[in-house]
Amino acid sequence: MIADDTLLLRARFEDSLDLLRRAYARAEYRGAEIEVWTFDDRERRDALRRALEAAGARAVVRSALKPLLHAVLEEIDFADGDHVFIRYPVTPDAPENRFRLEAYPVAELLCGRGCELIPALVAAGEAPSYEVAIRRAGETLRAHRVFAPNIRRRDHTGEAPLTPTGWLRIRHPERPELDRDEPLETDCERAFLAIMDCVAALPWSGDAPLFNRLEVRIAAPFRDAALPVGHEHVSMAEAMHEEVYFSILEALRLRSGGDATSRAVAPGQIAPMLSRADAGITVEVRTAAHRPRPTGAAAPPRDLSLTREPLTGREIEAALDALGGERFAAVSRLGWRVEGRRHRGAGPGVFLSAGQHANEPTGPVGALRAAPELIARGADLALAPMKNPEGLALCEELYADWPTHMNHAARYTSGGDDLEYVDLGFEKEIYRKARALTGADLHVNLHGYPAREWVRPFSGYLPRDFAMWSLPKGFLLLLRHGPGRGREAQAIVDHVAARLAENADISALTRAQLARYERYAGSSPFETRSGFPFLIQERADLIFPLTLITEAPDETVHGDDFAIWTEAQRIAAIAAYEAVAGSA
Repeated sequence: MIADDTLLLRARFEDSLDLLRRAYARAEYRGAEIEVWTFDDRERRDALRRALEAAGARAVVRSALKPLLHAVLEEIDFADGDHVFIRYPVTPDAPENRFRLEAYPVAELLCGRGCELIPALVAAGEAPSYEVAIRRAGETLRAHRVFAPNIRRRDHTGEAPLTPTGWLRIRHPERPELDRDEPLETDCERAFLAIMDCVAALPWSGDAPLFNRLEVRIAAPFRDAALPVGHEHVSMAEAMHEEVYFSILEALRLRSGGDATSRAVAPGQIAPMLSRADAGITVEVRTAAHRPRPTGAAAPPRDLSLTREPLTGREIEAALDALGGERFAAVSRLGWRVEGRRHRGAGPGVFLSAGQHANEPTGPVGALRAAPELIARGADLALAPMKNPEGLALCEELYADWPTHMNHAARYTSGGDDLEYVDLGFEKEIYRKARALTGADLHVNLHGYPAREWVRPFSGYLPRDFAMWSLPKGFLLLLRHGPGRGREAQAIVDHVAARLAENADISALTRAQLARYERYAGSSPFETRSGFPFLIQERADLIFPLTLITEAPDETVHGDDFAIWTEAQRIAAIAAYEAVAGSA
């Protein structure tokens, strides 16, 4: 194991916009047409444009992240048009719907105009572009070509996905020797690649954690920009967090002898810590000791029916204590107690759990709200509303600076593994104890997923191994069942979906998100029941032979939608028990 407080990398990367300003805001480029694509926000890009124009160039500085979206927001005039046709590139170098997904959510920004997304085949190696045609009464008024700068770059997994990048184009009518049309490695890309080079040099065989905690501190001129669609925003800070966290995890999984998608590998806790700076990017990578478990006075009771914000760990503990019941617990890798309560009843057993992924905040609230009703109905209940207290502690740390980000570094345990995918032990021991106490066949496992688009810009754009979760699609049901339990599984899904459909707010949000998902994904892998998407899978390795996993689009959610999704979690937990109790 690498000792705590070992500095592995410290570097500064000069601001791409400053470099471009010094290189091209010069006399020899007077009269040139200069086009630049970088990963900076609009205000900073506009400042570079003005500097280039002041030096006599004709300039435009565009976003390399989601170029079509930014063209719609910043450049294209839709006046007088009543319909928009967008031809998106389909290239053998990327998944078929990659650029269709990357168009999200342009149709919702067109002020009610009709919008069609049409595939356009592109040859391998050909530069991808969108074509936007604005029509009225069938006549094309204006057409625009939107370049999407991408390169194939071999990454930490050995693959070479088609990946967004910076770009530079220069056309000089009098000095063709100055012309350029080429990728531009931006400061964001250089910083990310340096971090991955640092990680690639770490020796690890996978037989023990490589570090206690790996802190990746990145300071950059990050500014988030909200979009008027759901909870959407454009955030290079969030994109860097996601890219750094998952890329390091994948690289270390491979170094351990596993595959990049294995969730059972435990290298240690990876903590990207992002902060804002005026210009340029500084990076520091160092090991650190684990933070102690948060302590302090007991949290005051909260009316969970009115909760519109995520609960802290202390609040979850207080709510669990207020319910009473017989204590049982597992112990995490760091020795933290994973608390459970058993409430004896004459009805069927049920294990109700939440918090496997600690950045999915509606599950703990939904479990704590459903528990009193299940107790009143006589369920033999085992309750564990926060299975990953170490992840929640990191989540609270990250929320302090970025309360509206997905913060997926808090998804797994302090070991870096997903507790669901490891053998019994540590946090997952709570499963064995719940089954032994209640004999339950039913496990209701409350989860969440991103409430807005999830991207990884330097690894092919779509989140590797999680592409299905790249866009919100409403409240989703996953039912895993053991051999011979398929009919019961279907009955649970039918009953839960019917109960959810009785709530107009839950149904309306799911319907809207699912329609949006299908618009951009092109198709859906889900069947629906009573308007709710679901998947049923047979598995022979289940501890509980009937396992309902709920998926609420709750990461980054606050306010009214948070309350709606916690209500969906409550309804689903009670309805699943009803389905089992009715057939007992």
